[in-house]
Amino acid sequence: MLPVKVVLAYLCNYRDRKDYYLSLVPYGLTSIAAYLHERGCSVTLANLSHRGPQRGARWIARQKPEVLGVSLFAYNRSDSLRMIEEVGRLSPQTVIVAGGGFAHHYHRELLDRFPSLHHVVRGEGEEAMYRLLCDIGEGRAPRGTVHGERIRDLDALPFASSFPGESVGIDAPEQYSFIITSRGCPSACTYCCSPSFWGRTVAFRSPENIVDEMERLYRERGIIYFSIRDDNFTLRKERVIRFSRLLRERGVHVLWNCQARVDTVDLEMILEMKRAGLEHIQYGVESGSLRILEMMEKRTTPEVIRRAAEVTRRAGVLLSIYLMAGMPGETEEDIGETMRLIRGIRPHDGIVSPVALYPGTALFDRLGDTGASGDAIWFSRDDSGIYARRDPAAGRWVKNLARELSRVGAASAYTAAEFREHRNLAGGESWVTDLMEGDRLLANDEPGRAEALYRSVAIRMPENPWGHLKAGECALWLGNIRGALRSYRAAAEALPSHYRSWLALAEIYAGRGNTHEARVCAERGIQASGGDRRVKERAGRILSGRG
Repeated sequence: MLPVKVVLAYLCNYRDRKDYYLSLVPYGLTSIAAYLHERGCSVTLANLSHRGPQRGARWIARQKPEVLGVSLFAYNRSDSLRMIEEVGRLSPQTVIVAGGGFAHHYHRELLDRFPSLHHVVRGEGEEAMYRLLCDIGEGRAPRGTVHGERIRDLDALPFASSFPGESVGIDAPEQYSFIITSRGCPSACTYCCSPSFWGRTVAFRSPENIVDEMERLYRERGIIYFSIRDDNFTLRKERVIRFSRLLRERGVHVLWNCQARVDTVDLEMILEMKRAGLEHIQYGVESGSLRILEMMEKRTTPEVIRRAAEVTRRAGVLLSIYLMAGMPGETEEDIGETMRLIRGIRPHDGIVSPVALYPGTALFDRLGDTGASGDAIWFSRDDSGIYARRDPAAGRWVKNLARELSRVGAASAYTAAEFREHRNLAGGESWVTDLMEGDRLLANDEPGRAEALYRSVAIRMPENPWGHLKAGECALWLGNIRGALRSYRAAAEALPSHYRSWLALAEIYAGRGNTHEARVCAERGIQASGGDRRVKERAGRILSGRG
C-alpha cells in the first residue's frame, strides 16, 4: 500500500529567494512528481523558496504528509537542512527523504548528522523513490540509503511538465519552460560533479519525445520560449538536426536557447537550430589560456573556441559564454589570454564565476588531499559555494573579466550587413533573424523600422504568435492603440493558450474604458492559464485600474 500523502519540496537558501534560477524547482523533482503521480501516489509539489526554512517547515507540518521528499544540493543545503530538522520536530510522524547531488555524495554524513532524516536517495530518483514509498507503505523501510539505478530509456518516463497534482508556489509557464533532454556527460572537467554522479555515460530522450513535450506545452500552456538545460545539448549532431526539423514540421513556433560544448557544433547544425527557433547559445568556455584549459581537463583549445564562436556569429545566434577565474596556479598572464579571447570572439554576453569546489568533483578531491579543503567544511559553513581561492587577485580577475564582457558585448551587436548575411545563410527561413533585427532597431530607437520587420513575420507566418506579439509591443511604443489591439488579438487567435496575449488585450481595453471587453479578455487569460492564482491576481489588478 502506498502512503496516502506525499509532499515533494524544494527550498533555496532564503537569501537567494529573488534569484530567478535558484528559486525555481529543480527539474528532477518535477520529474519525480510526475512519475509518482502516474503510479497512483498522492503528491503535492511545493516550492517553498519564498517562505524560508521555518515558515516552510510549518507549512509542511500543517499538511501532515506521511512522506516528505526534499531536494538537497550544495547551494541550498543550509536552509534545507534547517527545514528538515524543524519538520522533524513539528511532525515527528513524517518520514523525511533527501535526494539530489549533495545528498548523493554525502548520504552517510547526512544520516549520521541529522536524526530527523530517515532516508537518502542516491542517483536517479524516479524509480528509487517509488520503490521506497512501496516499502514505507508495507512497513519494511529501515532507515538508510536507497540506491537509484540508471534509467536508460528516458522516453519511458512521463513528461515532468505533465504532473497534474497539486502545486504550491509554482509558476507553471516559468517552471516548465526549462527542460532537460539528456542525463550525463562524457567529459571529465575537474570542476564538475557530473562524472561522479552519472559515471560519464549519457542517456538521451529521442527527438520525437522532446518535441512531443514542447508541442504539448506550446499548444496547451502557451509556452513560447524554452531553455534546454542539458550539460551539452549538441553532443549528437543527428539528434539535434532531427529535433530541429521536427519543430518546424509540426509548426511549433517557439524561441529557445541551450548549453553546448564548443567542440560539438558546426555551421550546419547551428543553422538547422536557428531555423527552428534557436535564439541564444551558451558555451562553457571557462578560460582563454590553454594551460588552464588543460588543468581543467576541458579537452578543448582556444582555437576550437574561436571556431565555435565564428560559426555561431555567422548563423546569427546570440553568443554567450561562461568563464571562470581563480584556478589554483592561475596567473595574470592566463587572465590576459582570456581577455584577448573575449575581444577576439566578441560574445554578446557572458557570466564569470570564481572557481568553486563542489562535492564529487576532481578539483574538490584534489584540494582535500592537500588539506586545503575537506568534507566537514560543508557542515560547518553556510556558504552557497566553497571557492578554490579567496585571495584579492582572484576576486579582481572575476570583476575585470565581467567588466570586459560587458564592454565587448555592448560593441558586438549584429549589424545590418550581418543580418543580411544571416538571411542568406538561412535560405528563406528568417523569422528569428527578423525578430532579432527588429529588437536591435527598437533598442536603437527606430520603432517604425522595427515594426515593419515584426509585421513581415506576422504576414508571412500568421500562425506564428511571435510576429503578432512583437508588432503589438511596437505599436504600443508608437502609441498606435488600434494597431496594438489588432496584433494582440491575432496573437491570441494564433495561440489561444498564451494567457499573456489575453491579458495584454485586457489591459489595453481597460485603459480605453471598455470594461466589458477588458473583462472578457481577462477571463480568457485566466482560462488559458488553467486558473493560475498569479494570473487571477494580475487580471484583478488590470480590471481594478491598478495595472
